[in-house]
Amino acid sequence: MEGIFASVSGEVECVFTAKPLPLCVHENMKSESESLIPSEGRLGRMYANGEGVTKSEVEAAKWYRIAAEQGHKDAQFSLGVAYYFGNGVTKDYAEAAKWFRKAADQGDAGAQFNLGVCYENGQGVAQDKAEAANWYRKAANQGNKNAQNALQKSETGSKNPQSKLQGI
Repeated sequence: MEGIFASVSGEVECVFTAKPLPLCVHENMKSESESLIPSEGRLGRMYANGEGVTKSEVEAAKWYRIAAEQGHKDAQFSLGVAYYFGNGVTKDYAEAAKWFRKAADQGDAGAQFNLGVCYENGQGVAQDKAEAANWYRKAANQGNKNAQNALQKSETGSKNPQSKLQGI
């Protein structure tokens, strides 16, 4: 099995970066396939925050991409934020919106809100206030306060400034 993995049981998380890449399996887990979750996204977060490694937005984006391409919504969200702000990658709203959509389609409320921001502002997608409200509504229904506020503003026709993207 290749990649960087973590086993999670409550607060337990093991991340290894040495080659060959070992696995950490908690004894309470049923099987290797059920207990191992890719943690390239966690490694990306470590690089983004300088947790135990030298802080590097480029390395963070690299590891987020690896996890995002495997379908992990948290990494997709984080990669979208990286593209939106140009953190470790060239700023690209279309790429940001693409990754937000992937995470949003998996039910990530932060990504749903951010995709709404993209539609509201016409960043990486055609500006579409109705589509923005649709994504805000999905995020708001999950309790996302930013989305609830944005939705309220859009429904009342508020002239307040446009919504700001939700970061990591």
